[in-house]
Amino acid sequence: RRFDELKNDVVATVAHEFRTPLTSLRMAIHLVVEEAAGPLTEKQADLLHAARQDCERLQTVVEQHRDDGGIRWPAAVAPMPFEIIVIATEGGGQPEAAARIVSELEAQGFETLLDDRDASPGIKFNDADLVGLPVQVIIGKKLPASGNVELKMRYTGERRDLPLGEAAAGAARALAEAP
Repeated sequence: RRFDELKNDVVATVAHEFRTPLTSLRMAIHLVVEEAAGPLTEKQADLLHAARQDCERLQTVVEQHRDDGGIRWPAAVAPMPFEIIVIATEGGGQPEAAARIVSELEAQGFETLLDDRDASPGIKFNDADLVGLPVQVIIGKKLPASGNVELKMRYTGERRDLPLGEAAAGAARALAEAP
């Protein structure tokens, strides 16, 4: 119970820390658009209106699409679609598998975030949920044992095992299914 309270506090703090600068940005943009700092050209006003709309969208995402683990980015507005998480790197081919998946996804035009840090699986999983990219590709102990990697859909928590050779295509399909 105490752990859940601490976790909720951390998520609330992160959400607050994210919302506070967005609120400040929105307010500053509003003041500049209203010409409180002086006159604007038409082009400057257009750019500031677009920036204000982007800030509002981002704040809405943070407020409406989060859970106890962190942000759950909808696929349409996620900063990037995939996080590749490398676990158990000793002798199982995980780093090479991660490089292959990243390369295949990037060849399809997707950006990826690769977490190959020297950190515990728990820290990596918690951080991945906190960041909240739509699809997590977990490359761990299943790879040498069965040749599989695991996909986790951040929004629903659904998990799927896929053979390494189908991981990039499977991740792209999972993204297409994501809210």
